[in-house]
Amino acid sequence: MIHEQEPGHCFAYMDAEDHVRYGTEQDCFIYIAVNAHWEAHDFELPVVPEEFIWRLAFASAGISTDAGQEQPLDHPVLPRGACSAAVLIARRKADMILTKH
Repeated sequence: MIHEQEPGHCFAYMDAEDHVRYGTEQDCFIYIAVNAHWEAHDFELPVVPEEFIWRLAFASAGISTDAGQEQPLDHPVLPRGACSAAVLIARRKADMILTKH
């Protein structure tokens, strides 16, 4: 969901795949947020199961991350600068602890 904005300037898409249906090791959640407006806007992140946390995989402006080093987000709103996009992946919190260096 997006906060009240002018229509047509912002959009978001979420893909949720069930591990049983698709034969993967675990459920998969991907969220893409695009702000095509010339002003900054906030995106409300979708709710995922409690054992998952959103992690920033890619951002074109405003927030940066290194490939393979997704940044965990501990808040329900993703700020997006003007003309920017972001890709988030929800990962299990337990997996983050196991892979932490």
